[in-house]
Amino acid sequence: MPSDTKFNRKSKQVSKYYQLNGSRRRIVVGVYTEDGKMHVNDNFRVHYPELWEKYYGKIDPLHHQVCMGLYAAGLGIGHYTGLYQDLLDAFGPQSCNASMDFALYSLREQSSTAQLFQEAMETQMLFSRKPYSDAWYSEFFRMTLTESKIHDFKIRRLRRFAEQNRKVWLCIDGSNNDCVVENSELSAFGESKSHNSKPIVSYIWAVDASDARPVTWFVNNGSTPDCKAFDEVIKFLGDYGIGVEGVILDRGFASNDVINAITACNLDYVVMLKGKFGGFRAMFEAHANDIHWKVEHAVSDDGVFGLVGHHKLFDKSPEMSCIGLFFSGVSNSCRFVKLIGRVRKVTRELRAQIRANAAGRSSSPNAEADPNAGLVIPSDLKNILSFRTENGKIVDVECNNAAWQQAGESGGYFAIATRTDKTAEEIYNLYRLRDACEKQYAIVKTQLDAHTFRVHSDAAIHGRMAVCFVAAVLRTEIMNACKALGLDTNVMIRKLDSLYCLLAPDGSYRAILKHSNALKALLEAFGIRSEHWQFLANEINEQNAGPVYAQVRKLPEVVKRGRGRPPKTEAQKAAELQGKQAGLSGLPKRGPGRPKGSLNKKTIERMEREKAEGIEPKPKRKPGRPKGSKNRSTIEREQREAEQLQNVAPIKRGPGRPKGSRNKATIEREKQKDAERLMNEPVKRGPGRPKGSKNRKTLAREAAIAKAGFTVSKTSLRQHRKAPKSGD
Repeated sequence: MPSDTKFNRKSKQVSKYYQLNGSRRRIVVGVYTEDGKMHVNDNFRVHYPELWEKYYGKIDPLHHQVCMGLYAAGLGIGHYTGLYQDLLDAFGPQSCNASMDFALYSLREQSSTAQLFQEAMETQMLFSRKPYSDAWYSEFFRMTLTESKIHDFKIRRLRRFAEQNRKVWLCIDGSNNDCVVENSELSAFGESKSHNSKPIVSYIWAVDASDARPVTWFVNNGSTPDCKAFDEVIKFLGDYGIGVEGVILDRGFASNDVINAITACNLDYVVMLKGKFGGFRAMFEAHANDIHWKVEHAVSDDGVFGLVGHHKLFDKSPEMSCIGLFFSGVSNSCRFVKLIGRVRKVTRELRAQIRANAAGRSSSPNAEADPNAGLVIPSDLKNILSFRTENGKIVDVECNNAAWQQAGESGGYFAIATRTDKTAEEIYNLYRLRDACEKQYAIVKTQLDAHTFRVHSDAAIHGRMAVCFVAAVLRTEIMNACKALGLDTNVMIRKLDSLYCLLAPDGSYRAILKHSNALKALLEAFGIRSEHWQFLANEINEQNAGPVYAQVRKLPEVVKRGRGRPPKTEAQKAAELQGKQAGLSGLPKRGPGRPKGSLNKKTIERMEREKAEGIEPKPKRKPGRPKGSKNRSTIEREQREAEQLQNVAPIKRGPGRPKGSRNKATIEREKQKDAERLMNEPVKRGPGRPKGSKNRKTLAREAAIAKAGFTVSKTSLRQHRKAPKSGD
């Protein structure tokens, strides 16, 4: 806490007080923790820029665009597989986030060079607060990721793998990388995969054969054979209750010690045998001709034939084993063609050399030279080719066609041994699962660029391999999801950048939804839905606002839009799993409210009142619709019939006048009769005097006026009526 700040003991807010326009003002710059320290916020950056730069570094300008698709995939896979939690528990938050970031970098850039990390991940959303430099990662691999932490991480991964409660076949294989670390206990000369005659470091991986998911790994001295390194792996797997059905091994593990170690763990095995082993020789001598292009022994669609027998694996083996002998028609044809070409080429070269030696002797007969100089048959062709000599001089090359034919026809055979009795087709199909291990080594060496250790100490080698294992887990999950969706893995990894957020004018980031349906389906396979994307953008805004209080990255529980129940939380899933393991029914716990089947208060009061009044309760209806109601089919049928009646058009009459009508002649005749009847009949007036006649009083008055000599008009009559009446 700066000296000019104070904190509230109740709210723990750290505030700075200052004067503004003569009044005292307060601004919160952080939250008090203990011992005079605090968690700062963005106000602290504004009011104490020197302290901010001292403890948190200089704030760089914000990028206009931040890609969050790669981070979203890593976050989803990390929680979906439990990988992130295992890293968090074993390494701690900072090292866990740094490991996830470097693993995602290896996926995106197909590179393991730490010098390119900071530039490549500058515009990527990261698990860490910022992209670290190559010097930081060099120290991280060398000092931070100790062997004890790495071993703890291995144990946690194996325990999680054992919780799946399923039997699996494991593919175990080894490889090596070139290494020039000085004074190294791991680097030693051995059979280098690169054939560069450099010191190497060996490592061995165990892979789930069903889906190619990595299980565990070990780093060994470069001179350690795979068969000796196997003992550590198989004992490590056996101590943690891994449900292993058996192991699938290459011919490099075919040794008596390895077989004894597998048998001691009570596991089955499927192992390729070398041609020099007694089991291979015995099966070849007894059954080679029986399966040579014999369709009744076909075990696959690609021209592989096989049968099984029981022989000792090695000459000194104490017991018999089930051994399958196989013949690959494609491999035999390719080998035979290659052998034919090589024998003919070597023959031409040797004969040309013989002619050159003869020509040299004839041009200088006195010269002392070796007449057979340069004439050497390759060691693998000595049973096919030989020299014909005369007087100690080689004059020609001869070919043993029988040996040539036998060598060509003997190619394409291989033998696979197993502990339990199986058919030839079962043995062959199981061994083909070893392709899962080959895929992992292809991913490690090519897609993750881990074919060389670019470090300076043995501790850094262990750290690099641990992060490489994390990257392999992430890429395998993406590969399996893309395979299920029919997508290309590398293409989809690059398309993850199309999910990004854009810097808005107010300085905050907004999620831009310009993704494809394929990318949406891929992210949904890891539990990342569209409801999460703005949450990720808000997380970037919180990181830019100030120091991150909690470094643990969590996938929020969001409810999917539309109808349906919200997804189950991790706690609910764990409770259901625990209930099933304990033998419980696993019924969901009821939410708030009265117990199922109970009555509310109003119903109880009504029932008590009716009982007091002697009213018998109505019998409860049985399940079904109310009495007198109609089912859905009846209602729908009646609606259809009503609609049909409304839509029926009136029936159109045929030719002719309407029914009940009269023709024109009849109508005219009736009209004429009516007219004649009206003319002949007198018109009878209704009640009252005739129209225009005068009543008696009017006639008497007019007569009196006329007798007096006056004239009468309508006007005068009106005036007379309006005048007041006199008594005269």
